[in-house]
Amino acid sequence: MLIAWGRQSPPCKVHFDGNPLSTSAWSSNMTTLLLKDKLDVTLVPAPVKAAMKDNGAVSSDLWKLPRSSLFLIPDFNVRVKDDKYRAGIRELADDMKANGFKQHKPIAGYAAIVDGINVLYVTDGHRRLEAFDLAVSEGAELDDKLPYVLMAKGSNLEDATYELLTTATGVGLTRYEKSVIIKRLSRYGHEPKEIAERIPSLTIADIDEYLLFASTPRALQELVASGKASFEHALTVFKQHGAEAQALLKDAAAKAQADAAKTPGSKKRSTRIMPKHMPGYALKNALTKHAAELFGALQKVSDDPAFQSLAPEAREEVAKMVAFIKNAADTDSPATAAASATNVVAMQQRAA
Repeated sequence: MLIAWGRQSPPCKVHFDGNPLSTSAWSSNMTTLLLKDKLDVTLVPAPVKAAMKDNGAVSSDLWKLPRSSLFLIPDFNVRVKDDKYRAGIRELADDMKANGFKQHKPIAGYAAIVDGINVLYVTDGHRRLEAFDLAVSEGAELDDKLPYVLMAKGSNLEDATYELLTTATGVGLTRYEKSVIIKRLSRYGHEPKEIAERIPSLTIADIDEYLLFASTPRALQELVASGKASFEHALTVFKQHGAEAQALLKDAAAKAQADAAKTPGSKKRSTRIMPKHMPGYALKNALTKHAAELFGALQKVSDDPAFQSLAPEAREEVAKMVAFIKNAADTDSPATAAASATNVVAMQQRAA
């Protein structure tokens, strides 16, 4: 689904492979927050001088291009357009209204030939372009000639995909957004070792984690993309519960939503899934909180004269747990072990 503007006057749209695509980067509605990890796009390089001439470029230290000459590769940008993203665009647009488009931060792109037409695509600077469009739509009188630089000669869409991981310095990518990029590179046939070599900030283990997350159900990814669950928590639950993770996190999300509804209106209402919303949290928390009392109770039971009257299986389980905890205490430093023993005695006295 690619579009270029023809050079006729008035300009006419030329459609490729389906529906028309607006050159505008600003949009207010999103039906889903999930990003596409597969792009049905092939870019054929265009001669630079011809492409720039056809698109009305002005040469200086940088190319200066009319905004109408810049086009978006469908679904290429990996930013989740949530409220936080839009707040960032709002901030950038307000800055541009006051200070203009920063010339030292040009849009980067790729010159391609589409059905015989030279098209200039955007590969980096999507947020700046979106902010520019927003500012102009609100009446800002900004210079329509935007600074533009081309990717290195010989580059392709795979190179542009790699650059998504290294050029997002203004606002860093989320781990979900990175997982989408890694999945795209994997679809292109790039192995984790190769990706790690080209992106030194990522280890092979990191890349394996991103690919594992990319294999999780869409509903689970949607929870992460929407901010209702953290990348780390969702992946941990998936590792522990596999196919059941989706249902567990869905139930947890409902609990988080219910908790948020109970929050007083003066406080910020967070619907993010927390450990307390997961099944078994209350029991685990109680066991952790009262572990010393439980150990003291077990010792009292094992020391009680009536202990021998218990069923052999019960005696064996109690003795095993007491021995296990005592062994753990013995591995502590003398001071820690002494303090632990004192605490146990105190707990036993309170239980008596």
